[in-house]
Amino acid sequence: RREDYGDIAPRDVLVITAGVDIQGNRIEVEKVGWGLNRESWGLGKKVLYGDPTGEAVWNDLEEYLEEPVQHEGGFEMKIAAACVDSGYLTQTVQFWCQQRWSKRWWAVKGFSGAARSIWPRKAAKTKGKLTQFPLGVDAAKELIYASLRIPDPGPGYCHFNMSYDREHFEQMTAEEVIIKYFKGLPVRQWQIKGGGRLRNEALDIRVYALAALEGLKFQGLKMAKQAAIIANKAGPVPVEDNP
Repeated sequence: RREDYGDIAPRDVLVITAGVDIQGNRIEVEKVGWGLNRESWGLGKKVLYGDPTGEAVWNDLEEYLEEPVQHEGGFEMKIAAACVDSGYLTQTVQFWCQQRWSKRWWAVKGFSGAARSIWPRKAAKTKGKLTQFPLGVDAAKELIYASLRIPDPGPGYCHFNMSYDREHFEQMTAEEVIIKYFKGLPVRQWQIKGGGRLRNEALDIRVYALAALEGLKFQGLKMAKQAAIIANKAGPVPVEDNP
């Protein structure tokens, strides 16, 4: 799947989002470019080492999320939205995101359940009046795994640049669906393969990046309209690149 487009967003990228996962000694981030019909381009993963109970690693995260991405069309793009997992250090994440609300850096928490949509109809308020968005992670994982099975570029296809290594793909595919029965009825559940010994951070950050896209759409983003905006910025495709 890896392609040599470097850290530049290819021409068909219309919007960029990020997924952020908080661990005990680091923060992991992935930037993803999205085109029409959820075709995606992985723009790279960054691991920021540091204690997330302190300020330094959060400053690193802010700096990384603020870094513009060069677009193949000759202009720079900024991240349109980011989802930050608040399952660990919940109040720290919520407060940090609340302070950056205008940047659309959202605190999120994943919940299982086939009936849950990826992006909620409304946010949840905590006791401290902080905002958090409950995500339907099962629906997000189903969509990501379906995309990984698409063999040819086009709607839904996942592109990755050369910075992604084997470990990333192993983490991204570290979960599987099993069927359990509750009161005689079959229920699909996601679980980590191999008895839970594998790491799955790469899947989590892609889930959050996808959720950020869905959040933008919920707020009114129209990808067809965005395509026209990007096309106007980029100008015509060079003749030598036109098949």
